[in-house]
Order: sequence, then structure tokens, then C-alpha cells
Amino acid sequence: MLKKTLLSMFATALLSGVAFNALADDPNQGSGKITFKGEVIDAPCSIAPGDEDQTINLGEVADTVLKSGQKSLPVDVTIHLQDCILSDGTNTVDKVKITFSSASVDATDSNLLKNTLEGNIGGATDVGVRLVKSDNTNP
Repeated sequence: MLKKTLLSMFATALLSGVAFNALADDPNQGSGKITFKGEVIDAPCSIAPGDEDQTINLGEVADTVLKSGQKSLPVDVTIHLQDCILSDGTNTVDKVKITFSSASVDATDSNLLKNTLEGNIGGATDVGVRLVKSDNTNP
């Protein structure tokens, strides 16, 4: 009985292999789509993939910390650059300049990004986001 069962299992496995092999030769096994995204830019460096669109978590800040003119603790932002050509053929450059722009700049302080939720339910008023250098000065 054991011999017949093993022989039956072997025959089933062998036939399954033939069936799978027949399916593998079928050119219409499904289809898919691959989309490539990129951009050619006129710049000395490019931003490394994954760093071009970031969400920076500022955490929760107590309103008592943000009294007039006060700041929360800074949060580091890292942008990796790659493929930098830091020479104009004559001079070697050791720094790059990064510019940030926004349509939502505070009317009285151009270094302060306005809170776009201000005035909405749950949006804090009289607060903004300031990008500063590592020494905590304005760029």
C-alpha cells in the first residue's frame, strides 16, 4: 500500500510539473506597468532620491512655550546632495547654497513660514516655521 501511495504521489508531482511547465511557456501570463520618473535640472548637484519630498515631524509644542518671540526646540532637516560638480574649471568650491521658497511667508517676517492652517478649526494662530542654520541664525 505504501508503495502504491508513493508511486501515486510521484505521478501527481510529475504531472503537476508538466502542467506548470506548460504555463511557463505561455507568453500571455499577465501584464504590468512600470513608470519611470525623473527630471534633468540645471544645477551643480542633485538631491538624492528620497530626500526631495520630506515631511518634517515637529512634534507637539505646548502653547506656553510659544509666547511672543519664543521658539520651540529645533528639529534637524537633512538633505543629501549627490553628483556635485564643485568646480567651475578654475576654482574649487566647498559649499553649496540652497534656497527655500514658499507662497506662505509671514507678512511681517520674510524668514517665517506662515501656518497654513491658521484660522481653520484646530489650527494654531500667531505661529510659524522658521528655517535656520545649524548655528540657529537666519539663512
